[in-house]
Amino acid sequence: MKTYHIASGIIQKNDSLLMIQQGADDEQPYWFIPGGVIEAGEIIETALKREIQEETGITISQIGKLAYIVQVISDQHQTMAFVFDVLDYTGDLTPNDPDNLIHDSRWMPISEVLHQADAILWLSMKQPLVAYLRGEAPHGTIWQYRQHGELEYELLSCLPSK
Repeated sequence: MKTYHIASGIIQKNDSLLMIQQGADDEQPYWFIPGGVIEAGEIIETALKREIQEETGITISQIGKLAYIVQVISDQHQTMAFVFDVLDYTGDLTPNDPDNLIHDSRWMPISEVLHQADAILWLSMKQPLVAYLRGEAPHGTIWQYRQHGELEYELLSCLPSK
Protein backbone atom coordinates (compact mmCIF):
# COMPACT_ATOMS: atom_id res chain seq x y z
CA MET A 1 0.00 0.00 0.00
CA LYS A 2 1.39 3.39 -1.01
CA THR A 3 1.57 6.07 1.70
CA TYR A 4 1.54 9.80 0.99
CA HIS A 5 2.67 12.37 3.56
CA ILE A 6 1.44 15.95 3.19
CA ALA A 7 2.52 19.16 4.97
CA SER A 8 0.16 22.16 4.92
CA GLY A 9 -0.01 25.53 6.62
CA ILE A 10 -2.71 27.80 7.98
CA ILE A 11 -1.43 31.34 7.44
CA GLN A 12 -3.55 34.16 8.83
CA LYS A 13 -3.33 37.92 8.42
CA ASN A 14 -5.93 39.91 10.36
CA ASP A 15 -9.26 38.19 9.57
CA SER A 16 -8.00 36.58 6.37
CA LEU A 17 -6.43 33.27 5.47
CA LEU A 18 -3.89 32.63 2.72
CA MET A 19 -5.58 30.35 0.19
CA ILE A 20 -4.52 28.80 -3.09
CA GLN A 21 -6.71 27.84 -6.00
CA GLN A 22 -5.54 24.51 -7.33
CA GLY A 23 -6.58 21.71 -9.62
CA ALA A 24 -5.27 19.55 -12.41
CA ASP A 25 -6.37 20.20 -15.99
CA ASP A 26 -9.10 17.57 -15.72
CA GLU A 27 -10.66 18.77 -12.45
CA GLN A 28 -12.66 21.76 -11.27
CA PRO A 29 -10.31 24.20 -9.48
CA TYR A 30 -10.94 24.66 -5.76
CA TRP A 31 -9.57 26.87 -2.97
CA PHE A 32 -7.62 25.34 -0.09
CA ILE A 33 -4.71 26.06 2.24
CA PRO A 34 -1.22 25.73 0.74
CA GLY A 35 0.81 22.58 1.14
CA GLY A 36 1.88 19.42 -0.60
CA VAL A 37 3.70 16.12 -0.62
CA ILE A 38 6.68 15.57 1.65
CA GLU A 39 9.48 14.20 -0.52
CA ALA A 40 11.41 11.04 0.40
CA GLY A 41 13.95 11.84 3.13
CA GLU A 42 12.54 15.36 3.70
CA ILE A 43 11.56 16.45 7.20
CA ILE A 44 8.08 17.90 7.72
CA GLU A 45 9.29 21.42 8.56
CA THR A 46 11.41 21.61 5.41
CA ALA A 47 8.55 20.30 3.24
CA LEU A 48 6.11 22.80 4.74
CA LYS A 49 8.43 25.72 4.03
CA ARG A 50 9.23 24.49 0.51
CA GLU A 51 5.62 23.82 -0.48
CA ILE A 52 4.37 27.17 0.80
CA GLN A 53 7.24 28.99 -0.94
CA GLU A 54 6.47 27.24 -4.23
CA GLU A 55 2.70 27.68 -4.05
CA THR A 56 2.50 31.23 -2.69
CA GLY A 57 5.91 32.94 -2.74
CA ILE A 58 5.72 33.36 1.05
CA THR A 59 8.80 32.42 3.12
CA ILE A 60 7.96 30.93 6.51
CA SER A 61 10.12 32.14 9.39
CA GLN A 62 8.18 30.62 12.32
CA ILE A 63 5.95 27.55 12.47
CA GLY A 64 3.43 27.37 15.31
CA LYS A 65 1.40 24.55 16.80
CA LEU A 66 0.18 21.49 14.99
CA ALA A 67 -3.39 22.43 14.00
CA TYR A 68 -4.53 18.93 13.09
CA ILE A 69 -3.63 15.63 11.43
CA VAL A 70 -5.74 13.83 8.84
CA GLN A 71 -5.34 10.14 8.06
CA VAL A 72 -7.20 8.70 5.07
CA ILE A 73 -7.11 4.97 4.36
CA SER A 74 -8.39 3.34 1.19
CA ASP A 75 -7.78 -0.05 -0.41
CA GLN A 76 -5.03 1.45 -2.60
CA HIS A 77 -3.25 4.01 -0.41
CA GLN A 78 -2.95 5.87 2.85
CA THR A 79 -2.55 9.62 3.22
CA MET A 80 -1.25 11.41 6.30
CA ALA A 81 -1.62 15.21 6.28
CA PHE A 82 0.08 17.36 8.93
CA VAL A 83 -1.41 20.86 9.13
CA PHE A 84 0.38 23.60 11.10
CA ASP A 85 -0.35 27.16 12.12
CA VAL A 86 2.22 29.51 10.60
CA LEU A 87 3.12 32.35 12.98
CA ASP A 88 5.52 34.48 10.96
CA TYR A 89 6.41 34.87 7.30
CA THR A 90 7.81 37.32 4.75
CA GLY A 91 7.34 37.89 1.05
CA ASP A 92 4.71 38.68 -1.52
CA LEU A 93 2.25 36.44 -3.26
CA THR A 94 4.24 35.21 -6.24
CA PRO A 95 3.45 31.51 -6.79
CA ASN A 96 6.00 29.45 -8.69
CA ASP A 97 4.55 25.93 -8.56
CA PRO A 98 6.75 23.42 -10.42
CA ASP A 99 3.77 21.04 -10.73
CA ASN A 100 1.64 23.70 -12.48
CA LEU A 101 -1.39 22.88 -10.32
CA ILE A 102 -1.73 26.31 -8.68
CA HIS A 103 -3.98 28.76 -10.52
CA ASP A 104 -4.03 31.60 -7.97
CA SER A 105 -3.19 32.58 -4.40
CA ARG A 106 -4.76 35.31 -2.31
CA TRP A 107 -5.76 36.47 1.14
CA MET A 108 -9.37 35.46 1.68
CA PRO A 109 -11.63 36.57 4.56
CA ILE A 110 -12.28 33.60 6.85
CA SER A 111 -16.03 33.95 6.27
CA GLU A 112 -15.39 33.48 2.54
CA VAL A 113 -13.06 30.54 3.23
CA LEU A 114 -15.88 28.83 5.10
CA HIS A 115 -18.23 29.54 2.19
CA GLN A 116 -15.68 28.33 -0.41
CA ALA A 117 -15.18 25.12 1.60
CA ASP A 118 -18.61 23.98 0.39
CA ALA A 119 -17.04 23.48 -3.06
CA ILE A 120 -14.39 21.06 -1.72
CA LEU A 121 -15.51 17.59 -2.74
CA TRP A 122 -13.27 15.69 -0.32
CA LEU A 123 -14.81 15.49 3.16
CA SER A 124 -11.41 14.58 4.62
CA MET A 125 -10.05 17.97 3.52
CA LYS A 126 -13.13 20.07 4.21
CA GLN A 127 -14.35 18.83 7.61
CA PRO A 128 -11.11 19.23 9.63
CA LEU A 129 -10.34 22.71 8.23
CA VAL A 130 -13.86 24.03 8.82
CA ALA A 131 -14.00 22.59 12.36
CA TYR A 132 -10.59 24.07 13.17
CA LEU A 133 -11.41 27.53 11.81
CA ARG A 134 -14.72 27.57 13.70
CA GLY A 135 -12.96 26.61 16.95
CA GLU A 136 -14.81 23.30 17.11
CA ALA A 137 -11.63 21.17 17.16
CA PRO A 138 -8.59 21.92 19.35
CA HIS A 139 -4.96 22.04 18.23
CA GLY A 140 -3.59 18.57 17.54
CA THR A 141 -6.91 16.91 16.68
CA ILE A 142 -6.48 13.68 14.71
CA TRP A 143 -9.11 12.98 12.04
CA GLN A 144 -9.24 9.42 10.68
CA TYR A 145 -11.23 8.52 7.56
CA ARG A 146 -11.86 5.45 5.44
CA GLN A 147 -12.25 6.22 1.73
CA HIS A 148 -14.72 3.83 0.06
CA GLY A 149 -15.02 5.40 -3.39
CA GLU A 150 -13.59 8.39 -5.19
CA LEU A 151 -15.67 10.85 -3.13
CA GLU A 152 -17.08 8.56 -0.42
CA TYR A 153 -15.55 9.07 3.01
CA GLU A 154 -16.44 7.63 6.40
CA LEU A 155 -15.21 9.43 9.51
CA LEU A 156 -13.76 6.66 11.69
CA SER A 157 -12.70 8.84 14.61
CA CYS A 158 -11.85 12.32 15.70
CA LEU A 159 -9.40 12.46 18.63
CA PRO A 160 -10.05 14.09 20.95
CA SER A 161 -13.73 13.78 20.15
CA LYS A 162 -15.43 17.04 19.19
